[in-house]
Amino acid sequence: MNMYKIYLFLFSLLIAQSSMGASFMELQKIPHDSANVEDMRIWIPVEKAKCLVKVNILDSQNKQIRHMMEKFVTKGYYNIYWDKKDDSGAYVQEGVYKVSIIAGAFKRIEDFIVQYADGENSAVISTSPDMKNPYLHLKLLKDSLMVSLEILNARQNHTDSLFVDSLIVGDSVRFEWNPDSVVSLGRYFYKLKINDFERLIEFRYKK
Repeated sequence: MNMYKIYLFLFSLLIAQSSMGASFMELQKIPHDSANVEDMRIWIPVEKAKCLVKVNILDSQNKQIRHMMEKFVTKGYYNIYWDKKDDSGAYVQEGVYKVSIIAGAFKRIEDFIVQYADGENSAVISTSPDMKNPYLHLKLLKDSLMVSLEILNARQNHTDSLFVDSLIVGDSVRFEWNPDSVVSLGRYFYKLKINDFERLIEFRYKK
């Protein structure tokens, strides 16, 4: 193989790697819309200076339903999280799934049991990256949801209420936080409750 073909092969490999789903950093973040995130944590040991890591989710028929990652990773111990969604972004059905992990010589298959709290798989949650204009966005996957949204400070004490036990209908809704009074800059939490599903979501305020 001449040098041109080698460069072409390496370039195509790089493009393929970069196009495979979420970044490794994103996979290490705890999902906003998952109730039992620790049960969906995938531990990956990388014991060489750098090696190819492959993680896939399989259903009960051993069919791949989520290609989590296939990337070169430097030496270390990592946790990534499965958000209980398939490659299309849809929530999977409740049941038993298998996680296949390959990191160099390390190979493991373990079972994950997927269950949902009432309201957990009813909306897709996203937050604003803009610290000066924070908001929380819900994409509704059901016709109507009972929602409460509270703001907590860094000590997780009540600071503000945006929505209290209210019925939401429609495709999506965005809650913006514009404090009526002067508040401290820094770390805050959204305390979100959808039906029986409740979660704290950290964000930073810098206005």
